[in-house]
Amino acid sequence: MPDFDPATYGQIAGLSQFQGSGFTFFSAAAANGISPQFQAYGYEDFTYFITASGVTTGATVKIQAQTPDQTWVDIDSRVVGGNGSQIVKDAGVYAAIRATISSRTDGTFAVTVIAR
Repeated sequence: MPDFDPATYGQIAGLSQFQGSGFTFFSAAAANGISPQFQAYGYEDFTYFITASGVTTGATVKIQAQTPDQTWVDIDSRVVGGNGSQIVKDAGVYAAIRATISSRTDGTFAVTVIAR
């Protein structure tokens, strides 16, 4: 299997070997923001990859799900205060999911998901 690069996973060829769907929320975010949403219908298992580089104090990264009344609720919220990768696993039935970056002071952030 080739080396795994979570920053580009949503776009790589060979996705079928993971038997899921990949989506990139942010590839190299250097500012606060809200990602495009991933339509999550039909998926129940989610693995999120958060990768940070150039971080001294970092940012808060949230994974959110949309409720039936169209509001967004946090699935996971974490302060990313150093370089490296983190993995968040989640199971649920959601209409849509997204990522947000807030309180950013430095660094760049990649956030991707594999849904099955």
